Amino acid sequence: MKPNKLLQNSTLALLCLFAALIPFGFNISNYILALYMLTLVINKDLYKNICFKEIDKEEKIFIIFSGLYVVLEFVSLIWSDDFSLGLDLAARIVPIILFPLAVIFAHQTKIIKNYNFVIYSFLLGMFISSVVCLYLSYQNCWQETENGIVFDTTILSYNWHPKDAWESISDGYNNFSYQNLSHFIHPSYYSLYFVFCIIIVLFSINKGKSITYKILSVLSIIYSLGFIFLLQTRANTISIIAATLALLIVYVYYKRNWLVFIIAICCLAVGATLIIQNSRARYIFSGLNQAFHSQTKEEFKVEVTEHINTRVVIWINTLHIIKENPILGVGIGDINQKLEAEYKKNNIEFDFGTHNQYLYAWVTAGILGLIALLGIVLTPLIYGIKYKNFKSFAFTIAVAVNLFFENMLYRNAGLLFIPLMMAILILSKQKSIEKNN
Repeated sequence: MKPNKLLQNSTLALLCLFAALIPFGFNISNYILALYMLTLVINKDLYKNICFKEIDKEEKIFIIFSGLYVVLEFVSLIWSDDFSLGLDLAARIVPIILFPLAVIFAHQTKIIKNYNFVIYSFLLGMFISSVVCLYLSYQNCWQETENGIVFDTTILSYNWHPKDAWESISDGYNNFSYQNLSHFIHPSYYSLYFVFCIIIVLFSINKGKSITYKILSVLSIIYSLGFIFLLQTRANTISIIAATLALLIVYVYYKRNWLVFIIAICCLAVGATLIIQNSRARYIFSGLNQAFHSQTKEEFKVEVTEHINTRVVIWINTLHIIKENPILGVGIGDINQKLEAEYKKNNIEFDFGTHNQYLYAWVTAGILGLIALLGIVLTPLIYGIKYKNFKSFAFTIAVAVNLFFENMLYRNAGLLFIPLMMAILILSKQKSIEKNN
């Protein structure tokens, strides 16, 4: 085997291994990522064949917005009082531009010709990690009681009423579901991974000619949906509904098949009704209603922080800071200090972050930071419709919804997954174009 071919295969193998380890949240995956970047950088083909002009417009725009977002966060260090903390936070988000560059340049220079192996490696890692999580949660349900060791999934819920097994799973507070089921990473990120799996499998069902392949594909989608339900993350329940609705609208636009649209809308209506009837969902809606109708700071504090996940509190306090610094933001180094001071004025206990990536971009890097982040999200959506790249389109909607509830481009679980998979799915448009020509 020629040296360049060996290096090329090693680059792909390392990226596949990295993708397979993402669902486990292992620290060793960072070293594998470093090795992948090293094999890519030392490959002569990268410099010999690279040509920015030959990169498609969509990929260029995605790279530009990704790079702009990272640069603006670094620039905000200039007006940050805590430069050291800001530098640490800014350095953490470098993968937002690093992955798109690495993925798109590796593809354009033929170092990695097909990223399907990377996606399949991730799917395999998800299956193995989910089986391990199920086993560990099952073991966790064996409780020592007065009657000996018994299998118990019930627990006192947040409103201090005992629940049976089904009610406790619906509430997301028991020995089996929610955080007890997501042993490696936070449930919000893990459930987004499952949404990605559903999208990939859904759009690959027709590729397999055998009925066995189609049955296994449908079963894997049901398995992923069941896991998302057990993880009890509201954002990804919303993201699935939003992505499905968007895909249906696009489908009707291209196919003019209203019967399929009506049937799907009826199914979504049934699903939405079941969600609304869920006891945890009703409690959350009640809390949100109280939050938006609170008139005083004291009422706001009592009604909201004791009833829902404090996100409304965090968003409103963040908006207070944004109103004072709408153009430039407060700087990435001072975000925690400013939030803590704002919380203190309202007698609210400070945790961290804004629980909203859009607000985070605005409050740290100003209005340009928000525009750059919106560009990262809107580019795959617009061109996904143009090129009929529905995998990229659906996944970006799921990401956009999650960014509304979490700072997913702040933690490794999001930074090492979202930019990588968004860049890979953007590249899949070429097959979509060929198929439709």
